[in-house]
Amino acid sequence: MKARQWLGVVVASVLTTGCNFFSDTESSPAKNVVMEGSAVAGRIHNARVVLHRADSAGRALPGSPVASADTDSNGHFALSVPAATTGPVVLEVQNGTYSSESDNSTQNNGTLTAVLPGMPAAGTQTFVTPLSHIQTLRTRHLVDSGAETSLANALNHAQNDLQQSLGDLGLAGQPLTSVAPDFTTPAGPGFAVGVALGVLEQLRQNLNVPPGELIDNIARDLSDGTPDGREANTLLQLAGAPMSPAVTTTSLAGAANDYAGSTTSVHHDANIPVTSVTESISTAAIGEASVSGQVSGSSGAIAPMIVGNHIYIYFAGRQDGLVRLDMTDPQHPVADHLADLNTEIAKTLSGVGGVIPVPIPVGGKQVLFLYNYSSNNIVAINATDNVVMKTGSLDIAGTLNFSGAGGLKIAGGIADGKRNVVWLATADGLMGVDPVSLAKVYLIPQPANTQMDENIGGDPSSDVVFAPHYQGGGMVLFNLAERKAYVQSRADWDTLNTIDTVVHDFGDIDQAAVDTSYRIGVVTSEFRDLQFGVVSFATPTGATGDTGVFTPLAYRYIHAPAGVNGSVETGAAIDSAAHILFAKSSWSTSPLIVAQLDDPAKGVNWQGFAKARWRNTSDPSGAGDPHAIGAFNIAGRSFGFSLAGTSIGGGTSRSWDLMVVDLQAFLDAPANADGILNDDPMLDANIVRMIAY
Repeated sequence: MKARQWLGVVVASVLTTGCNFFSDTESSPAKNVVMEGSAVAGRIHNARVVLHRADSAGRALPGSPVASADTDSNGHFALSVPAATTGPVVLEVQNGTYSSESDNSTQNNGTLTAVLPGMPAAGTQTFVTPLSHIQTLRTRHLVDSGAETSLANALNHAQNDLQQSLGDLGLAGQPLTSVAPDFTTPAGPGFAVGVALGVLEQLRQNLNVPPGELIDNIARDLSDGTPDGREANTLLQLAGAPMSPAVTTTSLAGAANDYAGSTTSVHHDANIPVTSVTESISTAAIGEASVSGQVSGSSGAIAPMIVGNHIYIYFAGRQDGLVRLDMTDPQHPVADHLADLNTEIAKTLSGVGGVIPVPIPVGGKQVLFLYNYSSNNIVAINATDNVVMKTGSLDIAGTLNFSGAGGLKIAGGIADGKRNVVWLATADGLMGVDPVSLAKVYLIPQPANTQMDENIGGDPSSDVVFAPHYQGGGMVLFNLAERKAYVQSRADWDTLNTIDTVVHDFGDIDQAAVDTSYRIGVVTSEFRDLQFGVVSFATPTGATGDTGVFTPLAYRYIHAPAGVNGSVETGAAIDSAAHILFAKSSWSTSPLIVAQLDDPAKGVNWQGFAKARWRNTSDPSGAGDPHAIGAFNIAGRSFGFSLAGTSIGGGTSRSWDLMVVDLQAFLDAPANADGILNDDPMLDANIVRMIAY
């Protein structure tokens, strides 16, 4: 099929004859002008285009429209507009049909809009698209909320936010509504806009929902600036069910990848490459998922995943296999041992030590990646249908030693939606594995004289994995784009942790958590006190060899107040959406720690923790290796998760429960001047709940 380009006839001229559009009386010549443009999802033909005067937020003013017309077979429209029309205007495109850019099917348009701060200049065109509709609803929210006081500024702000969600469209200062979607030339903003429209159509195809309903829900979801399946506090409905937060994040990223590899799309028929744009869209969508708390910024044995309309937290339950907690309604969580699935998993893994959510769906299915510390074997789970999708075995030559255990192969991992791989912390280094074929794609060797720690953190959307040197002190950061490692020396690490001439020794540093928005890494020691190293960092670049030097931008050392005992053996996790850290120990005092992270943009006034709350608790036992700790944002609220119970150390029968902590409630609980809670949170069901499975 021939590639498509939507360019209407560029005419904006004074009519020499005609009548006033909404008057029974003849108008004099030159009182009407022609406003032209196109309506594009594909070429939307036989749609009704209506022009309204608009208020300061871009909403149509009450009363009769200024002009209206129908689109032709190319989606082109020409409106006869009174020449005296001034001020902001809004175009509405209603109904009509178009041929889909993803599969050439005929689709019914809903309602699309485009807001202009004034009438367009003569000789220009206006393009009404799903992207302009997303921009419209974001613009209205910005004005309504007082974030912007002028319509022009709100439109610019909304256009920038759109590119935050859908990748850089190359618009620079060019208004979105002036860009003609174009597939004929694989470069420039017109091409980027055209591909973005194709990706939205691919998403419609993947989800099998009406396009008008999908686009309006995406616009409403993004209108408040947070991709969470809600418009402000209102849960959106898509195809008769609650809309998944994944629609505007991980599902969108999957659609971008699917569109790039499609054999039914227009770009495929025309043999036009689109990966330069689809990769940008996928990266942006995964980045949005990370910032909004949908994708974990720290690895470990607990992971979130949105499957359909459900929000699940998956636990690596060791000999118990995979355990799932349904947090769709946070007030009524439901645990499921997934017995049938675990029977199949046990054929490949003797226990589940790690679970990693693959951000981008595979063949329309959500995928979980499972491993065991002591095995080369890996398992991919189709989480949509709860079946084993594929098993594999990796070639890992070396071994790791942790906490008295030897001969280990895989220490942890983190998913990378930007490169569509899972990074595993292995005895041979950081290994990138294809989640479909389960084959090794990349290997970044572990730097000499360093050892991978047990829990890595990171932000793959910004090309970084954060992995302290387990036994020697100091940071190791991996630049995923360069495939290089950057190392901080033990001497530099000790200098950072010298307070009043006393060096605070972290011993074995085996946990790292990352705030992907603030760009903060938090490290903890396995057996040396309740202490935290808070690192402000940028992705290191420019090494001339295989290994470079890492230097933090800033650093803060934090120690628990007197009276709170133990170490942070279980580790720490961070909800990057709320900037809240959750940490837990498996010592007999079982302390819990919740901290509000401070913004490093404060410079010299940066404290690391803006607020911290601590408490020894009656938790019967924590969860040590593998470090079962997680912190995720669910429906705008921050929750911490862990395994807890008695005799956790690897028996053959279940002996623990799932711990759920309302982190904001913990932070808000009454405390003394040192931040130590007055009461044991384990005894308050509004703060901590233990859930059996």
